[in-house]
Order: sequence, then C-alpha cells, then structure tokens
Amino acid sequence: MNGADQNSLSLAALLKSVWRRRLAMALIFASCVGASCVYTFFFAVKIYRSSVSIRTVDSSGPSLDALSPFLQAAPVSGFISEMGASENKKLTAVLMTRRMAHAVARRLNLTARYLEAERRRHGAETAEQLLDPMKAALALAYAHPDVLDGRLQDRPDEGILTMSDEALRRRMAQAVGVESLPDAPYPFEEIRWAWYRKTREAVSKIREGLVVQTDKNLALTIRFEAPGSAVLAADAANAFADELDKYFQETALTESSRRRRFIEARRDAVKRQLREAEDALAEFKRENGIVSLPDQVASIALRAGEIQALLESVKIERERLTAAKAAAGNPQLNAVERQIEELNRSLSQIETGGDFLSVGPIESLPDVEREYARLSREKKLQETLYLLLEQQYEIAKADEIREQAVFQALDRAEPDTRPARPRLSVNLLAGLLAALALSLIWTLIAEMVSRGSSEGVRGE
Repeated sequence: MNGADQNSLSLAALLKSVWRRRLAMALIFASCVGASCVYTFFFAVKIYRSSVSIRTVDSSGPSLDALSPFLQAAPVSGFISEMGASENKKLTAVLMTRRMAHAVARRLNLTARYLEAERRRHGAETAEQLLDPMKAALALAYAHPDVLDGRLQDRPDEGILTMSDEALRRRMAQAVGVESLPDAPYPFEEIRWAWYRKTREAVSKIREGLVVQTDKNLALTIRFEAPGSAVLAADAANAFADELDKYFQETALTESSRRRRFIEARRDAVKRQLREAEDALAEFKRENGIVSLPDQVASIALRAGEIQALLESVKIERERLTAAKAAAGNPQLNAVERQIEELNRSLSQIETGGDFLSVGPIESLPDVEREYARLSREKKLQETLYLLLEQQYEIAKADEIREQAVFQALDRAEPDTRPARPRLSVNLLAGLLAALALSLIWTLIAEMVSRGSSEGVRGE
C-alpha cells in the first residue's frame, strides 16, 4: 500500500476517532465557551471608556508658543503658529505630561480611588501591620493621595525619599488613625521606597488610561479608560480637557500677553509725560506770551520730536526683546539695532544743523525761542510716542484675545452604558479557538495511545 493510501487511511482514522469522541469534544467546547462567559461576566475587570472631542483654532488664530514653559519635562519645543495636525501633536504632548496627570489626579482624588480595593485587601490598618513595608506604603498612599511622584503637596520642599524618620512616623500614625506609634523597629527606608513606588504606579495608571488621537477631520479626541466605573471614565476625560483649558486661561503666559502688559506700562508712563509736557508748554506761554518761531525752525522742532518719538518707540521694542531674552544674533533684534542707528543719525543731523535741513542749529537761537522750541519738540515727542504706543497696545490686545482660545470643545464626555472591555464576542472566539485546539490535541493523543495499544496486542 503506497504512502498516499496510508495517509488517506490515517486521515480517515482520525476523522473516525473524532466522531467516536464527539461527546467528549462537545463537552470540551461547552466547557471553554462556558468558561469564557463566566470570566467575562463575573471575573474580568470591566473597563469603561469615555471621550471628549476638541478642535484647535484655525491658522489665523494664536500660536501655541505659550506651551513652552509647560513642556519643560516633555520632549517638545519650538511651537509655531500653524494649526492643524502639527498643533494636535503639541496638544497631545501636553496632555501626556506627568504634570497634567498630577492635576487630574488631585482634582478627582484618583490615587485613593485606584488604591481603595488594594488597600482593603493588603493595606495596614493597625500600628503592628505598619512593620510590613508594602502594607505601610498602601496605607500611606491612600491616606495622602495628593502625594504624587514623591512630592508632598502640603510641603513642596519635602519629598518622600528625603523625609525624616520622625516626619514619616507622624504620617504613618495618621494613616492608621492613631496619635503616635509605639517604639518598634519600623523599616523606615524600605517604607519610603515602597511609598514612592506606589505613588509612581498610581500616576502611571492614570497616564496609561489616557489615549489621545486625531481623526481625519483634525479633531482631537481625549479618551480615558477607567476600571470599574463609567462615571470615573467620563469625569477623567472631562477633567483632562478642563485642565488643559485652565492652563491657558490662568497659567499660560503668552508672548502677546507679555507684550500687551509691557506696552501698557510704557504707554501709561508716556501718557503722564505728555501731560507734563503740555503743562510745561502752557506755563511757558503764560509767562512769556506768544513766541513765534521761524517756519523752518518750527519745522525742525516738530520733525525732531517725531524722529525722537520713533527712536524711543524702537528702543522700547529693543527693551521688550531683551526682556524676552532674545539672542544676540536674533534677526528681529538686529533689525531694531539698525533702525536705532539710522534714527540717531537723522536726529543728530537736525540738532547739529547738518544738511538734513538748510538752516542753522537750534542751539543758535535766542534763549526764549530755544526754550520754546525745546518745549514744542518735547510735546511733539510725547504726542507721537503716545499715538504709536496706543496703536501697538490695541494690536497687542487683539492678539491676546485671539490667543485665549487655543482650542474649542466639540462635545463633553458622558458615562457609557456598556464597558469597552471585556468584549463577549472576543472572549467567545478565544474560547472556541482554545476548545478546537484542545480537542484536536486530545484526539491525536488518544488515537496514538489507542493505536499503540492495538499494535501491542497484535504483537503478543
């Protein structure tokens, strides 16, 4: 009999073996499917998911340079004003930072909620149980949920790992609800490290539950997955969106807001100086009567005031750039320096009687006329400078208002009625595949054992 016949017979024998054991295989299938259902409905932790959709403003909106101080711990820098997909990546980086996870954790008391079940099973409840570092760490982490990444909210200058034994003893006593701990050899160093690891684990769970995605319409979806609570998932997703908005509204110091405050302060100062210049010129006229100046001299005085006002305006811009720590080779700073040189040259030509205007220098006038020219020039200087700063102030205000809306919320997260995981269909499919594999393996082994027994009997 050839090999093909032998294979056919072997396949036929295998099929006959499967048919003979059909009841046992049905039992295997039923057991696996039943186990999948029991696990899905009674033992698997239900994971709920909720999401918030936000959309960045268009390209005519603000730049996201305001995020630079927030991302010192994140691998993102150099934001540009273009929105769309690139801005979604920047917002994603912000949302995934530890600082954002800390803010949401403190807002919703997530550390205590995540550790509650574990603390009931394994946490220390008496002073004697605090001798176990893990039990002590659970009790401390649950009692102090605001301690995240090893930093104490009530004592920012004190960390878990640098805390003194006496301070740790007091917090351990608070964790189990006693006034003081008995004298016992508590392993303080091990407790510190266990507590520190537990706080890091809590923050990691929060960050692992956050998923940020961009859809084809460039809307950003903030999704949060929470074990056992649909309400917690919705609250956390909304909290992430709210904390992001809160940062821009209350914490972020944008370039436009800095510029607006800077220009506002200088404008107010120039406004006071303009009032003083007007008063001084009016007082001079009362004391000396009407003083007439030659037309060309008056033109020189007014032109000099305008140029000096432009010069002061450019110097203010240089001061702003310097305060913003612009680098020495910054192109904008270099352009400002060149403008200052040109204006200084023009002003010097007027004051020294150069060929800018074909008249003598102002210093050659009689004392009264020279003082009148000086006061007129000063008034013109402050008027022009005030108008320039007022225009810049209005532009800065408009920029600041535009930058306040970095994104807009398209919808809010709501508790889902069904868990995202576990999925019954997936678990049933896994149970069926496992049943099929077990049935085939069991059939092959049973057939091999049966054949081995038959050949042994024939040999005897």
